[in-house]
Amino acid sequence: MPGAQSDALRSFVPAWRDGDLPGACHACISDGGEPKPTMPPPRQARADRLLPSGEAPQWYVRRFLSEFGVEPGEIGLFRDVAGEHLAIGESLFIDRHGEYKALKRGRERHVLLLADTIRSPDEIWMALETPDKGKKRLRRRYVARWIVEGMEVPALTVFEWSRDLWTGVTAFTPDEVSYLENRARLGTLVWKREP
Repeated sequence: MPGAQSDALRSFVPAWRDGDLPGACHACISDGGEPKPTMPPPRQARADRLLPSGEAPQWYVRRFLSEFGVEPGEIGLFRDVAGEHLAIGESLFIDRHGEYKALKRGRERHVLLLADTIRSPDEIWMALETPDKGKKRLRRRYVARWIVEGMEVPALTVFEWSRDLWTGVTAFTPDEVSYLENRARLGTLVWKREP
């Protein structure tokens, strides 16, 4: 893959934001006054898309990277369904101290669903965020719903990407799904999957 070993690409791999999605953006591309469109129906996901607990952090990171054909230590460029490029690499899961952050609140089990959401989202939303420091940051949210074998409630998975930070969240209970939908579907809808 061109540029897989390039140090120049490392600056394009954002750090993992520890925590849930932020709330409403201070300044969105859209005023948010329009009703949100209906999401496409959830798609089937095999039970093995949820990984077992108890593995080393590197194992989960390797599984995520393999979904994009990237090896640990490499950087790959992935072109999403809307034509935007994302830098994918091991450093997505490493904090500023060089420690793996793949084992936070059980989210390691969902890394394959996050990869599925990046590759094949139901929707992509874009919003302009103004953090406390006043520097504007564009963020993209990849949203997908999955019916996972053996689960009663469809899962909602959100992968949020900005130049500096990323986070991924998966919800499995009705309250969590409703809450996450409200926080994820902000700004302007820039891409939607045809049902």
